[in-house]
Amino acid sequence: MCSDVGQQSFRLSIREILFVIGFIAVAIGSLASHKRMALPMICVISIAFVAMVIRAAVAGPRDRLFAIGFVISVCLYLASTVYIGDHEYLQSQGELPTSKFLQSLIQPPYGIRGDIILKRADTARSLMPLGHLLIATACGYCGGKYAVWVYIRTRR
Repeated sequence: MCSDVGQQSFRLSIREILFVIGFIAVAIGSLASHKRMALPMICVISIAFVAMVIRAAVAGPRDRLFAIGFVISVCLYLASTVYIGDHEYLQSQGELPTSKFLQSLIQPPYGIRGDIILKRADTARSLMPLGHLLIATACGYCGGKYAVWVYIRTRR
């Protein structure tokens, strides 16, 4: 019986699978396009976060679960990046594994000319916040799914 409860809570609809795949594609595209898509993607993620906060406050009990898990997870991740220090959003010197991962995506493997370094630093300033927001959104999605799973599991 316990396995049925776990399977019911992790069933994904086709709409949800397509949304996740589409979001991942847009996220990769926005990181690859550098500054052109960084600001619009940051705005979209910010609007989605505000929508989740509103949903956590006014939605019904079942819908509220996912939103609360999402908001708590996003806030905890972003708070950890801010608490550790400002250098998490720079081109180098990040301490979190996610910062190191994002920095490795942004940094060029070769090239030491001054104009290239300045251009890469400008790119890092616009992409590091976007990268951290994308990771925070992924943490929020997992946190929301976990909140629903815990609720269903404890109700049985």
